[in-house]
Amino acid sequence: MLRVNKLFGSLFIISLSFPLSVFRSVHNHSLLSSLCIQISLYNLSQCIQISVHNHSLISSLSIQISLCNLSLCIQISVHNLFLLSSLCIQISLYNLSQCIQIPVHNHSLLSSLCIQISLYNLSLCIQISVHNHSPLSSLCIQISLCNLSLCIQISLYNLTLLSSLCIQISLYNLSLCIQISVHNHSLLSSLCIQISLYNLSLSVFRSNFACSLTIYLY
Repeated sequence: MLRVNKLFGSLFIISLSFPLSVFRSVHNHSLLSSLCIQISLYNLSQCIQISVHNHSLISSLSIQISLCNLSLCIQISVHNLFLLSSLCIQISLYNLSQCIQIPVHNHSLLSSLCIQISLYNLSLCIQISVHNHSPLSSLCIQISLCNLSLCIQISLYNLTLLSSLCIQISLYNLSLCIQISVHNHSLLSSLCIQISLYNLSLSVFRSNFACSLTIYLY
């Protein structure tokens, strides 16, 4: 669903919400059942949802970013045989508050979680190591506030579905890129989402099907 709201002058706001079922691969027993990314900049909101197959480990992944308060929230809820029950990361710029909650069960997915936040020269790193036999070797989140860049990288062990996940956000161009490359028997081969603010372009690319979607609004 696409909504366009006029603010003032020639400035328009897009609210976009659509399932990317045509961009997904067809393997069973997928990890992700839905992926939602929301970005609000003043009133600019954008949501991308990806629904996958049943028997998923992760039921939803939500990323919300608001630039005035610079709040980032990542929530992960999972189904039966939970590996992660929830992951929440909140960051506010002016108060510089950061909260991470990770209740995990046995045989957890994450072996290590690293979050780094730099505000000018202020850096914060949190590392959490969990159980053995984890598919995830490391999760790294880096945020620099001058360029407002966010990068999430996930490297996995053998027989993994995801080999890497990268999310990058730059403030002035407001570009968002998500790239997912995977190994054999992979769920996704490649997913790229790019958003730029001033041209207000949205690009979705799925390499397996060689499909793309681009929206420009001036």
